[in-house]
Amino acid sequence: MGGPDVHVKLRWDGKDELITGSTPTWTFRVTCESPSVEPQLFLTRPSGGRFELLIQAAPGLTAGEQLKFDVEAVGPGKTVSTAFLADVVEPPTPRKVTSKLLGGGQRRPPYDLRYVERKDWGEDTCWGQRWSGSEPGAFEEPSAKSPLTIFINQDMDLLASYRDNLLSKKLAETTIKQRINKYTAHVAFHLYQMYEKKKQLTAQGDGAVDGPNEDQMRDEIQRVAKTLLRLMEVTQ
Repeated sequence: MGGPDVHVKLRWDGKDELITGSTPTWTFRVTCESPSVEPQLFLTRPSGGRFELLIQAAPGLTAGEQLKFDVEAVGPGKTVSTAFLADVVEPPTPRKVTSKLLGGGQRRPPYDLRYVERKDWGEDTCWGQRWSGSEPGAFEEPSAKSPLTIFINQDMDLLASYRDNLLSKKLAETTIKQRINKYTAHVAFHLYQMYEKKKQLTAQGDGAVDGPNEDQMRDEIQRVAKTLLRLMEVTQ
């Protein structure tokens, strides 16, 4: 309902390395059954078996609705699943605070999101190289002058084909926009998680290992985008 996001803490008893790397043997999948609007969902990477499901509040949800969420861990020849129900409630009302805080300032978003179109493909912002139809997105690490910047290629070949397929079915403009936004949000959040993981590995390393290189990260986000689009095609 436009209120704050909801964090649902989850845990599984598998090893973290089973779902990391360029070709993980296990993947997580979350679906939501909603009587009105399906909220946007994000899954963080497990750390010590613990991870979170982030549910973004969506305009159009009505207080009193009940949403059903299904969480699945899909591996070789086996699927482990669980489900839970969530009640939509009104966002909390603002409360007057009388105490004074030292310092302050508005909280900045964790990254700057930028969209890339075909006309921008000549720029060297795709992992330090130019863009092409096979590149879904990339990120540039923060510097003293700019925050973490995440780029989403809106004219990627597979995304353009998916968008054309939705148009050919004569779906409502709002429906098409919602599905494209869902894809964009998932890819952007995964890129953010990739950056956080790289930063963590770099901090823990002894200087010999700086985390995944740009070629590995390019392969990973290509695989994630392809999987996401295929999943959206079969579940729409």
